[in-house]
Amino acid sequence: MHVKTSGHNLYREVVSPRRCGFCRSGLLMDERAKKKIYNDRRWKAVRPVVLARDGGVCQIKLHCCRTQATTVDHIVPLDKGGAPFDPANLRAACRPCNSAMAARGNDDAPKAMPSPSRVW
Repeated sequence: MHVKTSGHNLYREVVSPRRCGFCRSGLLMDERAKKKIYNDRRWKAVRPVVLARDGGVCQIKLHCCRTQATTVDHIVPLDKGGAPFDPANLRAACRPCNSAMAARGNDDAPKAMPSPSRVW
């Protein structure tokens, strides 16, 4: 841990040296960084491609599944180093399954990149 100072040491901020999955700069990804991803033109381009690739069907299929996918889920979470715009790290998901995976913390997420659900 190190201390970042500003001005004449009137303001001190403690910076934790945790790894960021988005920028890989050494800081933990915060909510602001995640929002930047979802407003990025690359995300807006890859999201419909993933939904079409998976046929609009939820790939998670938990007990709460609605079958029709309306969201896209990161298989390897961003804060664990997953690629934000790589279609191989994305899968179609219904909102209940995607929310349940996020609430559970994706502890069962694979450590390596999985094979895609469909090959184009």
